[in-house]
Amino acid sequence: MNDILLLTGIVFALSFLLSVKFNRRRTEDSTHPVWSLILIQLCGSNLGRLQPVPQYRLYFSAVDFTDLDPNETISGSDVEVIPDFCILLHRAVLVRVEGPLRSLLANIQSTYLPSRAIKITSTFIPLLVELKRPVSRNCRDIDEFMSGLGTMMKSAQSQAEGQAHCLFSIPNFHRQMHVVLLAAVGEWWSFWFVPRSNFSGKTFNGNKYVFDVNDRLEEEERNNPLEEDEPKLMDPDLIHEMRNLIAHAGETPAQIKDRHDAERDARQRRRAQRNMIRQHNEDQLQEFIDKTQEIQNEPGIYPDLAINEYSQRRSACDADWKLRWKFQREFMESELGSRVALEDRADWSGVMRLGSKTSEYYLFQIRNYLNQFARDNVEEDDISQ
Repeated sequence: MNDILLLTGIVFALSFLLSVKFNRRRTEDSTHPVWSLILIQLCGSNLGRLQPVPQYRLYFSAVDFTDLDPNETISGSDVEVIPDFCILLHRAVLVRVEGPLRSLLANIQSTYLPSRAIKITSTFIPLLVELKRPVSRNCRDIDEFMSGLGTMMKSAQSQAEGQAHCLFSIPNFHRQMHVVLLAAVGEWWSFWFVPRSNFSGKTFNGNKYVFDVNDRLEEEERNNPLEEDEPKLMDPDLIHEMRNLIAHAGETPAQIKDRHDAERDARQRRRAQRNMIRQHNEDQLQEFIDKTQEIQNEPGIYPDLAINEYSQRRSACDADWKLRWKFQREFMESELGSRVALEDRADWSGVMRLGSKTSEYYLFQIRNYLNQFARDNVEEDDISQ
C-alpha cells in the first residue's frame, strides 16, 4: 500500500476519533479505524502472510451445567478471551500436490485460490492488541485527564497480559516463544515484548481473567465515564433537504473563552474551599494542576514533560497511583533518552502518542520484528507431504 495514502488514512481516522460531531460518546469502537490502519502499517510488505484480525476468539470455555441446580442463575459463566485485534501468521504443507509450496503460491491468481491443496501445520500470533475508549475531550484539568488515561491504559495493559498468558497456555501455540503486546487508549499507546518464560509454571485461569476484567470495568466507569448522547433520528427525506443547513458541531472562539473563564472561576472557588490542613505533597500537586491549566492553550493537550511531572507528583501522595506505575520512572516514553531494544524490556514501555518521534521509532521496531518473524517462519514447512 502507498505509504502516503496509508498515513492520510491514519490522519483522517485520528480526526474522526476526536470528532465531537461524529464520535460524541467516545466509545472504544471509534478507535478501530486508526488501529486497523496501524496494524496494516506494521505488516508492511508481508501483509497477507501477516494477517490483522479483529475480535479473534483466542479461547472459549463453557461451564459444564451437568451437576448444577437447574433453578440456579449463573451470571457470566462462560469464559471468553477475545483480543480487540491480533496478527496471525500461518505455516503450511502441500497435500495431494507434488512440488514445492513456494511454486504453488507463486502461481496464485484471483481466479485460482488453491486452499484445499495446502494444510495449516502451525499458527502464530506475534502481536496482541487491547484497546480502550479515549479519554474525555472535556477534562477540566490535567488531573482529570491523567486519571482517565492512567486508569484506561493500566486496564488495557492488564487485559493484554492476561491474553498473553492465555496464548502461552494453549497447546496449539506451543512453538511460539514471544508475543508483542500493544495497549492503546485512543491515540495513546504502549507495548511490551513478552517471552513465554514470564508465565512458566502458571496455567491460565479463565475465571480469574474474567473477574479481573469486570473489576477494572468499574474503575474505568469511575475515572473515565462515557458521554451519554442519544443520536437524533429524522425522516431521511427531511435530512436530505437539510443537508446545507446542518450546522457544524463544536464551539465558537467566544464559547471556548466563556467555558475557560467559567472553568477558571470554578477552580478558584475550589481553591478557596480547600482544606488548609491538606498534606504538603497534595498541595504541591494541586498547585501544579492549577498552574498547568492556566497556561494550557488547547483543551486535552498536555506536553510530555507536564504529564511526567504530574505522574511523579501524584506518586508522592497517592499510594494507588504509585503502585500502579511503580515500574515507570516516567509515565511517557522519553523522546530524548536512549532507545531500548524490544527484547530488552522487563516491563511495559512508557506511554506514547501516535505521531510523536518516539512512537514512530518503536512502531518501526515492531514492524521490523514482525517482518523478521514472517521470514523466519516460512522455510521449515516448505515441503511436500
